[in-house]
Amino acid sequence: MLQKDKAGIQRSVQTLHKDGFLKIESDIEDKRKNMVSLTASGKFVCERIQTLAIGFNNQIMEHFSEEERKTFIGFLDRVITVIDK
Repeated sequence: MLQKDKAGIQRSVQTLHKDGFLKIESDIEDKRKNMVSLTASGKFVCERIQTLAIGFNNQIMEHFSEEERKTFIGFLDRVITVIDK
């Protein structure tokens, strides 16, 4: 989905861990696995990004009628379908 290889994901996880946004713990049952979760800082940043994204979306969409919104979303859905192939 992110079009990143395993090593790239690992680097991203390590960077986010180092920066204090992720917590990495060993799985109790399987030591080969790690449990990755958000820290309080990570949750705060995610919530802030989500709030900003929703606000931005609302700011844009207020300039479209309901019919125009449906058409626009339909086009985006088609683009996603093409990308997923």
